[in-house]
Amino acid sequence: MGRSARSILVLLLSAAVIASAEHFIRVENGQFVKGCEKFFISGWNQWEVCEASAGAPELIAATIAPGKTGPQMVREMLDMGQDAGFHAMRAWAHTVSPDFALQSSPGVYNEGMFRGLDYFLDEARKHDIRVILSFTDNWPKAGGADEYVKWSPSAGSHPDFFTDEGAKNLYKEHVRTVINRVNSINGRVYRDDPTIMAWNLINEPRCTGCPDAVQAWIDEMAPFVKSLDSNHLLSVGEEGFYSTSGKNYANPQGANRWPEWEGQDFLNNHRSPAIDFLSFHSWIDNWEDVTESFQRSWIREHVADGKELGKPVILQEFGKIVQPGGPSMDERNRFFDIVYDEVQTLMKEGTLMGAMFWQWYDNGQEAPEEEGGGAGKYGIYRDDATFGKIRTFTDFVNGLSGPAAGCTDPGPSVGGPPSCEDSRVNGRPGTGLEGPGCDIDINECVRATAGCPKNGGCINTDGGFECQCYPTFELNGDICVPTADLLRLDSQYVSKGAGEVACDEGDNIQFPVGAPGFVYDPTGSVDRNKFTKGRLGSRDDVSTRDCQLACEMAEGCDSFSYNPTLKQCFLKSCPSKETCYKDELICTAKTTGKSFSCGIWETYYSQTRSCGSVSSSENGGSEDEVAVEEENEVSENVVLEENGSSEEVLVEEENGVAEEVVFEENGIAEETVVEEENGVAEEVFSENGASEGSGVAADDVVTESINSGSGFEG
Repeated sequence: MGRSARSILVLLLSAAVIASAEHFIRVENGQFVKGCEKFFISGWNQWEVCEASAGAPELIAATIAPGKTGPQMVREMLDMGQDAGFHAMRAWAHTVSPDFALQSSPGVYNEGMFRGLDYFLDEARKHDIRVILSFTDNWPKAGGADEYVKWSPSAGSHPDFFTDEGAKNLYKEHVRTVINRVNSINGRVYRDDPTIMAWNLINEPRCTGCPDAVQAWIDEMAPFVKSLDSNHLLSVGEEGFYSTSGKNYANPQGANRWPEWEGQDFLNNHRSPAIDFLSFHSWIDNWEDVTESFQRSWIREHVADGKELGKPVILQEFGKIVQPGGPSMDERNRFFDIVYDEVQTLMKEGTLMGAMFWQWYDNGQEAPEEEGGGAGKYGIYRDDATFGKIRTFTDFVNGLSGPAAGCTDPGPSVGGPPSCEDSRVNGRPGTGLEGPGCDIDINECVRATAGCPKNGGCINTDGGFECQCYPTFELNGDICVPTADLLRLDSQYVSKGAGEVACDEGDNIQFPVGAPGFVYDPTGSVDRNKFTKGRLGSRDDVSTRDCQLACEMAEGCDSFSYNPTLKQCFLKSCPSKETCYKDELICTAKTTGKSFSCGIWETYYSQTRSCGSVSSSENGGSEDEVAVEEENEVSENVVLEENGSSEEVLVEEENGVAEEVVFEENGIAEETVVEEENGVAEEVFSENGASEGSGVAADDVVTESINSGSGFEG
């Protein structure tokens, strides 16, 4: 059956699809209900969900777990969340990295990024995990309040986000776009999707000395959201400070301290009839009030507010720092014990409906070195003792479920979306086509659903995929096994040692599709923006063996430059045999000035491939490639040297390692520091665009696009 015929058939039969009904989460008698069942929450917060689900080649706050793609990692996290008994997850209805912006300018959206949010919501639906989405955020440059200020011609500073008509209208248009988005996978309009439990107006609004402006903004925006979407619940999304209601005594550090000047008043901010529930956060380390008495009273005060207003309450974010030298993991565990003890006591009374921890790391994810690497300051692995406490709390929460007293009307429900199972490749889930009409190609390589064997590459095709063993491997059954040629590969590529780089590195060779180190970029961001792994070089962590295999696959490749610290290589053609020694690259974190090594490059020469034996891809690209010639660079790393200058330094040696070109922050390369609001991430990039300690390489400013044809057959 052809694609168009299948589309027509699916559309005709979609109304007849039989699936279990899905109910929206509602508030009845001051409690959450799903249908006529009480709905309590144990869940988690997840940063960069949109980016990961879209298949962005990298994340800024933590690496993608080795050997996985972003969509695969999100899918497996949902698997584990469902297994752990979680029922809710909180994420962002925007991206946080400028390089992977969902909205790049007013009203201009990246469809690839939006499809990532579509995919996440559809996977959450399959796992029966409800989602709270925040429309915007006080903190990050991309998708945050300051971006709307920047875009409005009549706004000039952060407080204007809450008062400027231009900024407010831009925010409203984003809200309208998100609420009316039609999910490209299951066809649901977001406003009609029960997978979404609720919206947050903004994550952690701050406006120093202007509580009236914040209150007026909430009173305007909450009814606006409800006018567009009456199906979903709505909360503000703030930390929970007090200022105008007379409860300043409950703030961190008590009355007459900084929290009362941040523009929030938790009680008054949640009075609006358009606000359905109260949500607050707890960051005792950042607020420098780490006593048990404060933590318990902080929770009790906010639950008391919920009782006064007759609305349910969620502890929507909480976490505890763990760092070398303290605080320790034991201190975190004691903090979680205190939180869960207080929360469980209050949940039995009915107003407090649950708690969501910050944040969950997949095993293998690494925070930037700025946060100490590993799980960073706040990340929690499932093997941590803290996660055991979360599981115990979750068991308690699930034990509270049951029929909602007096409920006779379960409210509106939605049936399941149409199935595209007929398009699956050999019946394999997650392959073939998707969409309401089953007419959108699934990139199985990005989703990691192809199941290609180890030592083999994945090549996406229209409606399917191909798996191909790497050179020096051959297919034996369903695995790629090494041949005798693999043993000879190491001797075929030689280097003069670390730091020895070809004085003239020759031409860059397009990295082959399906090669080790190649990653598809369905977001298109690699071609449009700066990208730490580079447009021509490897996009994933690689070893020298991976680079050897990639060179064997690339026409015209007779050498490569490799950096073992950055785990990155660039394929080359016709370099000089003479090498020049290049010193170690030193990068500096933007927020702290902490220096760290970006490694040493070296050139490897093939002993079997000669210069000019085949033409390089630079001379044979397609017409839609952006041909920007690079002058023999390794990576054109962007590095901030320790010169005390407030200006950024683009390091660009004549061979691509270290020739200095100075530019202002608003010049050649936009700064990409993102500081998460609570200090959770403090995503710090080195001046080469690499997330410190994340294993990503320096920024490659080559603007040549990836040619998916690449000249080899699958």
